[in-house]
Amino acid sequence: MASVHLTRAIRASTSCLRHELRRVTLSYNNASVSSRSTYATVAATGETKPKKRAYKKKTDSAAPSVKLSPEDIAASYKESTNNFTELPPDEEWKTAFPTVREHAQRVAVRSPEVAKQLAESIAPEGSKDLIIIEASPGPGLLSRALLNLPKERVKKLILLDSSPIFLPYLKPLESLDSRVSVFPYDAFNWATYKKIKDEKALDEVETCDDWSQVHPQLRFTMTMSANVHGEQMASQLIRAVSDRQWLFQYGRVPLNLILQARMYDRLKAEPETSNRCKVSVMAQCNATLTELVPYDDLQPYHEKFHPARVGHASTARHTELDARRVSSPLVAIQCIPKEKPVIAPGDLDFWDYCVRKLFVQKATPLSKSITALGPGANNLLKTLEAIESPNYVDTSKASRALDLQDWSRVVNTFKEWPFRPTDLSIDNLFMRRKHD
Repeated sequence: MASVHLTRAIRASTSCLRHELRRVTLSYNNASVSSRSTYATVAATGETKPKKRAYKKKTDSAAPSVKLSPEDIAASYKESTNNFTELPPDEEWKTAFPTVREHAQRVAVRSPEVAKQLAESIAPEGSKDLIIIEASPGPGLLSRALLNLPKERVKKLILLDSSPIFLPYLKPLESLDSRVSVFPYDAFNWATYKKIKDEKALDEVETCDDWSQVHPQLRFTMTMSANVHGEQMASQLIRAVSDRQWLFQYGRVPLNLILQARMYDRLKAEPETSNRCKVSVMAQCNATLTELVPYDDLQPYHEKFHPARVGHASTARHTELDARRVSSPLVAIQCIPKEKPVIAPGDLDFWDYCVRKLFVQKATPLSKSITALGPGANNLLKTLEAIESPNYVDTSKASRALDLQDWSRVVNTFKEWPFRPTDLSIDNLFMRRKHD
């Protein structure tokens, strides 16, 4: 009976069906997580409960609107997904994981082949006893691919996701595999990582103060949202390297990020290119960036990722406007912290201030834009233009043409300037994602 109702609903209003699906998903989630107090707390406090929205019901002369009961929908999906232990068939993802407002910018791996390829790259042959944090895993296709690797490669898998739509497909993994720990926390909130540490999820992670080697255990993987929060998060994660903040307190932890190709183009942009910006400079100072898997293997978007929006998908690089859409091309990258970051510990504020100020006039020669650093900053030119100075820079270059060595010399000169501004702060240096 449930399947009959579901068929009728598909023919009816799509917006109405999505409304009902959201209701039942929240209902099912509250019931499925009641065995664990942290899940119960999330459900009780309503931290992840979406706001109610008004939907207009549309009529269809061929098929009148049908209102399904939560029991009908739950029964239908219970049959097709085996109590949410297994993911729905590919053709059901659009219905099982609706793109409601709260998840409009969420992206998840949908292709089993891509998930397997990513898993092999994150924990390649020869890996042993890795502790992997997967942030924003969505329904968990990549998570399952990691668990399907030879067991000696992955010792522990920590999943962070606060979505009531995806949690019912993540929580069963805990009972299926003792290596899995699921936490219903927002991966875009910096406090989340302190929480999992306080809950002893990272007790088995070694602290490696010797940065001559990449951390032997810990790996971080995250699928970035297709909006400004995703871009900010990627940038801020890499910024944390220089002062050994966040997970870098444990050592040189590799970051595996799935993000929009547009963002990667900015991160890796070379001097004198149009994409060169503050993000490029800060990222390249702290980490070495490479593609985790070939770009072409992740295309076309609508065949590899969810949500699939065929009308916007393409294997080609998009225009600036297209690149901001959820369905624009994605790339998987690996960020390896540098053994000796260009930004020295304690100097992040100086770098952030100088790079931010000078990129306001990124096409202007440094000899003219230097005044942006503060009143009297033109006096810094005496040092920067002195050929015998260790901080010599060709000041005829524009900000976007400066390489990392040039930037290091500019920042050092500014740092030694006795009349530099005292307030170098930036609002929301580590930003917390704001919920609607």
